[in-house]
Amino acid sequence: MPQSATSTGKPAARRRPCRLLGLALVLLTLALTLPVGTSASISSGHGGWFKQISGATAELRAVAFSDATHGWAVGGAYVPAGGAGSGGAILATTDGGANWSTQTSATIFDLLGVTFTDAEHGWAVVTYAATLVTTNGGVTWSEESIETGAGRT
Repeated sequence: MPQSATSTGKPAARRRPCRLLGLALVLLTLALTLPVGTSASISSGHGGWFKQISGATAELRAVAFSDATHGWAVGGAYVPAGGAGSGGAILATTDGGANWSTQTSATIFDLLGVTFTDAEHGWAVVTYAATLVTTNGGVTWSEESIETGAGRT
């Protein structure tokens, strides 16, 4: 069945995936830029940065803080040489990074970026066309496909 064309000449069914892909790119950009300014302003080490030990064996790739105390770090599970592991690592802190706890991520795939708008609402970018979404500070995460905006089955 032919699709109706819009004033832009593109089929109406193709506009939504483009918008969602654009949203995913904006979220990834935020995830990669927000942590730098926030972390530097709450740290007290040399040049505003100091090393912290998370206690996790995950290879962390991104960190985001919604305020001076609430933060999340994401990545993939550390896999020793010849070993097996799973991805989707999420760590959370409620004391400015002094202590970190693991959260269940709802995916076995590595996470590349994370951003939070406040202490409750956040997104993490999965290595394939999906994002993880939380509305309760990371207590639970649900997977959302970037292509459709709908939950995966």
